Amino acid sequence: MKPSLLYRGRHIISNSADQPGALATTKLAILVKPLHGGHAFVARLIPVRALRKDFLYRQIDSVVDVIHECGGTVRALICDNHFVNKQLYQSMAPDSSKPYIGRTTNHTGIHLLYDSTHLMKNVRNIWLNEMCQHLEVKDPSSDQVWNGKFSDIRAVWAAECDETVRSTKLTYTACYPSTIERQNVQHVAAVFNEKTVAALTLAGKKETANVVQFFHRLWKILNVKNVTSHITLNDPDRQPIQSVDDASLKILALMSSSVSKMAGGKGKSRRCALFVYQVLDGDEFCVFNSLCLFFVPFV
Repeated sequence: MKPSLLYRGRHIISNSADQPGALATTKLAILVKPLHGGHAFVARLIPVRALRKDFLYRQIDSVVDVIHECGGTVRALICDNHFVNKQLYQSMAPDSSKPYIGRTTNHTGIHLLYDSTHLMKNVRNIWLNEMCQHLEVKDPSSDQVWNGKFSDIRAVWAAECDETVRSTKLTYTACYPSTIERQNVQHVAAVFNEKTVAALTLAGKKETANVVQFFHRLWKILNVKNVTSHITLNDPDRQPIQSVDDASLKILALMSSSVSKMAGGKGKSRRCALFVYQVLDGDEFCVFNSLCLFFVPFV
């Protein structure tokens, strides 16, 4: 938000909570979502100048305590993959063998999750940022490795971009997104789409079609919006996960295993890789390990 000082209702507002005396540049919103249904609501809306891990932890810790005092139980935290959020998750997980289980000052057993929408945007962005725009994905059911090429997706779009009726939802923006346009999940959904899979298959780009299908199936399983979606759309992948024996959960476990075996690194070693490593607070940290961790709490 634009830094400005306002006087309203006998109060001076827009000072930041993390740096008293400085004007806020953004707001930290903490949203509470009932696990078994009900409307989500904003628990806190905090003006901040420059968000830091320790300040964020104190705010989360306070909200968790209030929820428990009111008779609720916090089962999980979910956020995007902003580096401050990742630092927070690292500090909240005392057991390095279970980095998906966190704790606050007074409460334990809180699952630390990343928003699936941002995970899918990560996949597309890493694919675009790779030097040759290639992405190698291991087949969950075999040892075969698919080499997906983003140029194949662009070629499918270019072949019919001037046609009135198109076989895919691909657009110029989906194929050549700017930095700002990469934040729009609709462009990601146009790439990881069943129509894109069909078009790539017909064009003879089978490996790229398999890569797109892999992430499209992941997207369907993690984004079930209605308990009857699998019936309405005649798609078993859209059935809500209701027990540890659900087929969708077993598929997620296979995908998680597949992702954990993908290549990673920095610089030249990052070629065709999904994992990107960087150093935070002296520890090696994988930016995309959240995809694997996202599945674990369901098991």
